[in-house]
Amino acid sequence: MVQRKCKRSVKAKAHRIAKRIKLEEVEGQVNLLDLPLGPLHMIILKVHPEKQQFLRSASNKLKIEHSDCMLHSFKLFANDHLRERHRSVEQQMIHNVMTVLTQSTDYFVNSGYDAIFTGRLIYFYKQLATGEEDLDIAQMHKFLHEFYNNLERTPVERPSEAAARISLNQRRLIGTMTLLNLLRQFRNYRIVSSCMNLMHWQLQFELTGIYFGVREREANTRDQDKLVDFLTIIAELLVFDKSQIYEKRYTEIGNSFYVYGIKKPSTLSARSPKLTLKLSILAPLSVRSMIEDVLNGQVDMGRPVHCPLVDTFSIQLDVVSRQVSLWNGNNHMEICIAPLN
Repeated sequence: MVQRKCKRSVKAKAHRIAKRIKLEEVEGQVNLLDLPLGPLHMIILKVHPEKQQFLRSASNKLKIEHSDCMLHSFKLFANDHLRERHRSVEQQMIHNVMTVLTQSTDYFVNSGYDAIFTGRLIYFYKQLATGEEDLDIAQMHKFLHEFYNNLERTPVERPSEAAARISLNQRRLIGTMTLLNLLRQFRNYRIVSSCMNLMHWQLQFELTGIYFGVREREANTRDQDKLVDFLTIIAELLVFDKSQIYEKRYTEIGNSFYVYGIKKPSTLSARSPKLTLKLSILAPLSVRSMIEDVLNGQVDMGRPVHCPLVDTFSIQLDVVSRQVSLWNGNNHMEICIAPLN
């Protein structure tokens, strides 16, 4: 009798051990991607921002899920703020920043560059969502500048000269569309001229009351650096314009030093500062039509932008400003946005 009890006890113990080992084996096979999307996204949002980078680097699938989670959460947050009607001064500033931020990135995000956007969004979103720090324009400036810089370092999936060229044209076309979409939202914006000249579409714009000057440390600053700087500055100036902030900023970015700002509308005169932008575009009719739709506010920012395969494509931008007082820098900057094929 005692022997039977001992045998049963040994069998029961062995069964429990085997069951525990089996459970441990099953638990060892479970990973985050086995979870439903809801719980997975909840876990991702609970992870500290510094640790979220580890999630993104763990696997390509987890990086995609993290990007989807961050983008979805950010859009919900942005939509909530953009729908608010009665706002305090702080809420109005967040509203203006969110408006300009989405206008500065949506063409890229919806054209396949969402992973780059969400990779930079981790810290910025936490700050917005928790309100741990006061949001200011400088933080948006930093975010956009890093985002645009990372776009330029985007690796080509199938490296080749042709693929690299297609990728470059795609980014630069979207960058041009983003710039024009921002410019048209300034209160004192106007199209001065639009005409064809030797196959090139010549566009000229003016922003009245805008200060702009640049002093470069190096004579040969790369065009992509100048484009990134200028896009970021225009976005910041648009927040100034929407928030009615009338001041000058002196900012060091990379190898250049910039001065920019907005003059109060009530003090404008014939001698007031003015920013003139001249675009020269060599591209097929389909591209010119797309850019024209941007100028008219008729492009759906939720749809991806595709640059057609073309033999000849180039975009040149000349920026000229009236000389800023007490500034010994340059009031003229040339940017080759897309060099000729």
